[in-house]
Amino acid sequence: MTTDKDRAGKTAGEKADPFGKGYIRPTRGEAESLPAKFYELVAYLRAKRNLTWQKLGEQLGVDATNATRRINGRSLDLDERKLILNYIYEQSKLISDPAGAEISAIRDNLYFSLADFYGIKPTSQDNVRALCVGTYQLWRHSVEDSGEFVHGRLDFYENEATGAVCVSMIQPRKARDGMRASTEEFAGYLFRVADMYMMLLRDIAFPATDPFAQ
Repeated sequence: MTTDKDRAGKTAGEKADPFGKGYIRPTRGEAESLPAKFYELVAYLRAKRNLTWQKLGEQLGVDATNATRRINGRSLDLDERKLILNYIYEQSKLISDPAGAEISAIRDNLYFSLADFYGIKPTSQDNVRALCVGTYQLWRHSVEDSGEFVHGRLDFYENEATGAVCVSMIQPRKARDGMRASTEEFAGYLFRVADMYMMLLRDIAFPATDPFAQ
């Protein structure tokens, strides 16, 4: 039989999780400039994200035992800390979803992720395709010149390989303030959510590689 006294003693003996609810993990910038934050970040990733002594040792060129001793002793120099931070942020996938690399290889991954997030059914999106595929004139208020309008072009099309309903938008940009006239191009997707139509677009000039290109 467990008494209230027994339960109180057990609770008092338990260690509080230093990385529990409300904890805010250090940023890369903080870990680069403040050694204490670097070691805090490593401790967090070891406790919560399966960062191993072996992997830490590989970055330092030592075995796991030496990595444990040096990190617990907080004796790494700036260059060594940068090596580990580069591994954490650029190679390990410990900060972002470990599945991220696999997701980025899926064509139109954002389209299908959003459809799943909002619970959009394939039938609904197929109706969008049937109703909207085609070329349209775009008229919108200028955000730069009051009382003026932008005249552009919208193309809705289906990616035949994936079935995603895609959007291409082109609009002119007037010459101004010593800048030449240019054309802005955007690409993205079209969704129907709660009886409303939503376009999600981005400037295809960034990044340079356009994932929407057919």
